[in-house]
Amino acid sequence: MKKILYSLVTILFLTFNLNALPSVTICGWDGSGSTSGAGDEFSFVLLRDFAAGEVIYFTEDEYSIASGNFFIGEGHLAYTIPAGGLLENEVVRILDTGNDIFAVQCAGGTAVKVAGTGNWSFSNVDEIYAYSASNPASPWSSITEVHCFIFASNISPNADQIVSGEWPNSIYIGFNLNGPGGVNADFKDPPKVNTTLAMLQNGANWDQVNIANTNITLSCTDFTNNMLPIELISFDARLRGNEVLFDWATATEVNNERFEIEHSTDNQIFSLVGTVAGKGTSYEKNSYKLVHYYPNIGINYYRLKQIDYDGKYDYSEIVYVRNYLDTGISLYPNPAKEHITINSSNILTNQQFLVYDAMGRQINLSSSKENEYTVRLNTSSLESGIYFIKLSSGNLRKVIKL
Repeated sequence: MKKILYSLVTILFLTFNLNALPSVTICGWDGSGSTSGAGDEFSFVLLRDFAAGEVIYFTEDEYSIASGNFFIGEGHLAYTIPAGGLLENEVVRILDTGNDIFAVQCAGGTAVKVAGTGNWSFSNVDEIYAYSASNPASPWSSITEVHCFIFASNISPNADQIVSGEWPNSIYIGFNLNGPGGVNADFKDPPKVNTTLAMLQNGANWDQVNIANTNITLSCTDFTNNMLPIELISFDARLRGNEVLFDWATATEVNNERFEIEHSTDNQIFSLVGTVAGKGTSYEKNSYKLVHYYPNIGINYYRLKQIDYDGKYDYSEIVYVRNYLDTGISLYPNPAKEHITINSSNILTNQQFLVYDAMGRQINLSSSKENEYTVRLNTSSLESGIYFIKLSSGNLRKVIKL
């Protein structure tokens, strides 16, 4: 299917992520330079057309969840699109020639260190963020979108570095986690012919050199296909009782087998809500609907997946839906593995718990009472899938078994 742009509508009782889709993602880095930074370089690919004068910011400093800003102890760069603009899929490479002087390769434009920030001394154990901002004098504290976070280390990033909670559409790429040390990496050339964002986010698709200070040559090869959708004209939702109703429409479809809506409670692990058949190839407007029954209390994350007949697929941006309807019980962890705990604001002493699989068949599970408000069910015998727990009071909740 050709790609799609999104038009979201904010509806009462729902909280949507209204951030723009990512505009850029990093596709290579080489931290083999000297202590002055000479020789350090990174490359990035544009995910939309850029007009002359637009600015993209990059930093190797960390993000602070507490403040919603970046730190400024390390360098921030401002890259300005050249006269005539640049097109989607073009690759830009920025080289530190030493002492915070930068050369732009592969494409035109300028890159300068933002005043008031520390030196750019990139290493192969480091991180880079790509972001947009509204104030050129202090971009780190006027962020309008975080597009990409790339991290290479033998340890996992700390909580403050992960921006997906504040910027759920940001692209995260991690390398060498739990490995022997730092890494220089470049996205392989062959996948650039038909690349998806999922391929970019998979470190297995990158050439990696796990040797400190080993120089690699970053590719200037442009990508040859659009990586972001451009045909979805709307993706809307509304809360009705304890259901989330989804409506979406396409302007055209090419080779479109089906849509899937996926759900998550933590913006990390997603599970299937339902599937709707696509129209194959169509050059007229088509509309679709789907219902998610019994969403979790609080924030629910959703994304739309479009799948071609050949297995290729695209994801929409992630949206938030906040469910304020109190069913009187809470379940955790959900998704579950060995057990699931049921809490209630009401006494559970005389409550019965009936468990059903996705086909409506009742399943018997052993349980243990922790106190009059808490019961634990043993889910270790369940196969992976979707189940429903029903209380004799009438409450019904969905459980995902990993």
